[in-house]
Amino acid sequence: MSTETNEHRFSKRAFSGLSLEHTPAPILRRLLAYAIDLGIFYFTFIVSYIVVVLVTVALLPLYTTKTLVTLPLILLAILIPSFLIGILFFYHAYFFLQEYRKGHTPGKHIMGLYIIGTDTARPGLWQCVLRDFMRYIDALLIIPGFISMNCSRRNQRLGDYMAGTLVCYAPYREDEQYALFLKWEDLQYLRGIIDYTPFTIAESRNILGHAMHCYFYRQVAPTDNELDKFSRLLSSNIAVDERYFIPREMLFLYAAEEARYVLREGQA
Repeated sequence: MSTETNEHRFSKRAFSGLSLEHTPAPILRRLLAYAIDLGIFYFTFIVSYIVVVLVTVALLPLYTTKTLVTLPLILLAILIPSFLIGILFFYHAYFFLQEYRKGHTPGKHIMGLYIIGTDTARPGLWQCVLRDFMRYIDALLIIPGFISMNCSRRNQRLGDYMAGTLVCYAPYREDEQYALFLKWEDLQYLRGIIDYTPFTIAESRNILGHAMHCYFYRQVAPTDNELDKFSRLLSSNIAVDERYFIPREMLFLYAAEEARYVLREGQA
């Protein structure tokens, strides 16, 4: 796998014939995403903590008079440390688990951001752990992270440098002349020699989901066995002009492009 940079874009060759281009996330969008995440985190945590306190208060009648004298001290000794420990635990769990499992937090998702490794499709376990704990420097001290993002061509904070990650921006593209798995010219050429019957929504989700899993997450082409599973579906919806030979993988990529259009139209 090779990586190339062109100005501020980050190009990754996933496999022969497919080059994925990522746009580093603008600093303002990253800050807004972080603000949204903090809002969601603190709202959820405070509401949960209030529920715990209310349950504790509701159980007061069960305590004896002697116990009630020392209860305030007990509550202070338990609730304050648990509050601080709870904030730290849920703070790390909120960011780490979602970035590792999904590649983004709710705030990043709302702002159209996602995380990748600079040499992998998805950030690994230790990459997520490292960039998570580096937030103590980047976010709490503010200045180091802000300076790092302003000085970086890819808007990377110190945690991104240390972990080898990059936060990217994926705006929704209204332009019809856009293909995800093929070059636009190749897609138009294939449309000229293929008789295509649109897939159903369920079929489109199946095809596109598998294509995304192969080319974006695993970063390898589907195996022959995997292509065999889709051969019947492809043959029933795709008829190729007999004068042309198209490899099965190319047909699968074409099917993924058409499936993407089906799903986009279905959500319009």
